Amino acid sequence: MKGYITDDRGQVGIGTLIVFIALVLVAAIAAGVLINTAGFLQTQAEQTGTESTDQVSNNIEIVGATGNVSSTSEEVVNANLTVQRASGSGDLNLSEVTVEFVGEETTAILAANSNGNSQLGSTFGIKALVAEDSSDEVLTDSSDRYRLVFDFSGGLSGTDRSGNASGDLNPLQPGESALLRFTTQDGATREARINVPDNLTTGETVDLLR
Repeated sequence: MKGYITDDRGQVGIGTLIVFIALVLVAAIAAGVLINTAGFLQTQAEQTGTESTDQVSNNIEIVGATGNVSSTSEEVVNANLTVQRASGSGDLNLSEVTVEFVGEETTAILAANSNGNSQLGSTFGIKALVAEDSSDEVLTDSSDRYRLVFDFSGGLSGTDRSGNASGDLNPLQPGESALLRFTTQDGATREARINVPDNLTTGETVDLLR
């Protein structure tokens, strides 16, 4: 009868077991990395989704725009835009809004100031019309209404088409139009084009959203 040597087989079995355990450990580590990566990507996606939603929903709506004609000349010396929260928007701080004014000859980037009127420099005024708390400039309710005031009678600084300082923005003339581009703190934008009527009477108030 022939004898059988079993030591080699035992060694092969142990070697296979070691390789199997190593493969299991590598797979477990890889799975952990994948889980961590998936969690990170999900968090990033949720954050990006929230930011994108804010950019879309947290915005203003322009519900009216009037202009005051000078008492001594037939030109619009200031514009008053009435704004509210857009549908579905959360609280919106108007003091964080910037406005790009694009006229036929000049442009200006305007920041807010809370005294209700434009000051000398690149600012526009904010005035509460209907608000739960008129002490701030935050739209917190769908019924809130605020007025944004743009003074063209020497109150706003601008640049010409070449980017050179042009001094104060001039009053708007009959038939003139301008684009106002609003950007909120969340990066949402809204545009409004104001159009001055062809015929003006000194001292009157005219509709600029025509």
